[in-house]
Amino acid sequence: MVQACWHIGRLIGEQEQQGQKRAEYGKQQLRQLSSRLQREFGRGFDVTNLHGLRQFYPSFQKCDALRPELNWTHYRTLIHLENSVAREWYIAESANQYWIARAL
Repeated sequence: MVQACWHIGRLIGEQEQQGQKRAEYGKQQLRQLSSRLQREFGRGFDVTNLHGLRQFYPSFQKCDALRPELNWTHYRTLIHLENSVAREWYIAESANQYWIARAL
């Protein structure tokens, strides 16, 4: 599931936003994409979730480096840490100590 979230975030960043931090047409893009994905795949692709997926890819650019011990809730929490050293510490501690996402 985490890898699927990463790939969706990558597609939003690279294809929908063409590598830009934000698309020129802003939030409207995520609303349109959300509608399209919900029609095709059902619930779970609301604008808030897509915003999180969009943030996920730039924060963790190497899919192979994602820790299998962590789930999407862990990563969704860790996205908000701007300090990459702190983020890496929390990733390691969460995985090594088997922290649940609430422990973060």
